[in-house]
Amino acid sequence: MATTTDAPEACTGYLLVTSTEYVNMTALAQGLQIPAVEQIGAAFAAGFILPALCFIVARCVRSIFVWEKS
Repeated sequence: MATTTDAPEACTGYLLVTSTEYVNMTALAQGLQIPAVEQIGAAFAAGFILPALCFIVARCVRSIFVWEKS
């Protein structure tokens, strides 16, 4: 195997990359994968259900303080 300055598109064999380029390519490939159903559900829960639950709890606490004040 020999290193060249040819463009990757012109390469007909193996592509020689540095360790940093390899790490970056694998990170990019992992970032572009379609998430699993469980991950989508967890993202939905964190983005919608958790704030909605906090809102409901805050309303309940507020109603207790208002009831106690009167």
